[in-house]
Amino acid sequence: LTSIGFECFSGCSALDDLYSYYPLASVTTIGDNAFANCTSLTAISLRGLVGPNALGGSPSNNFVFLNVASGGVIQVPSYYQTNNAGGLDGDLDYLQNTKGWTIDWI
Repeated sequence: LTSIGFECFSGCSALDDLYSYYPLASVTTIGDNAFANCTSLTAISLRGLVGPNALGGSPSNNFVFLNVASGGVIQVPSYYQTNNAGGLDGDLDYLQNTKGWTIDWI
């Protein structure tokens, strides 16, 4: 598995942990709204993302994580700290500043 498409897991309320054992380590791109309304999601590792548009198709907020649980943790490459015109990727900004997630930079 190298790509998770548009709305792939959208609305999957039972999905909670995609961090342990790095099940998505080979995923290089995530479509917009991919995890939207996954209201139990609190942990995800996306260590394999590659390129400025790999998370939601652009550096802005593409609602990849819309309405996930609050207070989670995400692991992503450090590149995404500055890929949005020198600032934090929009989807990660939403997680950190709206949902209170911790970003684990690798």
